[in-house]
Amino acid sequence: MRNVIRSFVAGLCLAAATGAWTQEKLVADGEAWMQSSERERMAFLVGVTNMIAVEKAYAQRKGLPEPPAGALLARQTGDLTVEEMSKRITRWYEANPGQRKTPVMKVVWIDMVRPGLAKEKP
Repeated sequence: MRNVIRSFVAGLCLAAATGAWTQEKLVADGEAWMQSSERERMAFLVGVTNMIAVEKAYAQRKGLPEPPAGALLARQTGDLTVEEMSKRITRWYEANPGQRKTPVMKVVWIDMVRPGLAKEKP
């Protein structure tokens, strides 16, 4: 658990240290994403995955249900590497240049989570 928290904090620090991820910008969008290096993008995604792991571990420890959004995201992206997720997000912004204000996590939902959910429906 400590390693998960350390990785999460390290990812946040790396992302915060860049010019594209300023304190004024509370939600990472396509403009910040496209200005960021691959390493910065990976740090962001590692932070997201670590936060999901922390929420799941906390819920288990407290006997609470797993947070549904994190569970869906983990289930639908579980077969992807962080690098593959990064490339998909980048391709989405490249294919939709007029959508650069769209938050990164909305792109993840639109491009990776929602299609999997549609396949699960009977």
